[in-house]
Amino acid sequence: MTPHGPEYEVFKKFSEIELKPEKYTGGLAFMFESMYMMNPTEWASKNFVDKKYNECWQPYKKQFNPKQK
Repeated sequence: MTPHGPEYEVFKKFSEIELKPEKYTGGLAFMFESMYMMNPTEWASKNFVDKKYNECWQPYKKQFNPKQK
């Protein structure tokens, strides 16, 4: 399984500010799921795979405390 979600800087920023509605005009991101196995072409794999993708998850620290209710 591959982690997904906001990068650490986004998580940290929005964990520390007062949240209020705001208009976002910076773009659009989306994700889709399928019950079928994705099989990109060799060309796509060589040209579009971010080989350093997992590095963006390294700054995260554990937040879960199983004893906390």
